Amino acid sequence: MGVPGYASALHARWWQLETWLRSLAYVELRSKFGSSWTGRISQKALRYAQNEARLAYMPSPDAELLLAYLDV
Repeated sequence: MGVPGYASALHARWWQLETWLRSLAYVELRSKFGSSWTGRISQKALRYAQNEARLAYMPSPDAELLLAYLDV
């Protein structure tokens, strides 16, 4: 009675796609705006990242990636 195998596989592929898209977005933002690229993204993401850094007991592996705090 657990999670079906196809659901786990779908989640894994979704995570890979999302990670790839965030990497692509980072490369494009960095190439267009240079080191000031963070000023071009949502302030909501910045607040989420700061709050997570303050409250996290065990931060996720992508906690340092600002784009990880944006909505898909």
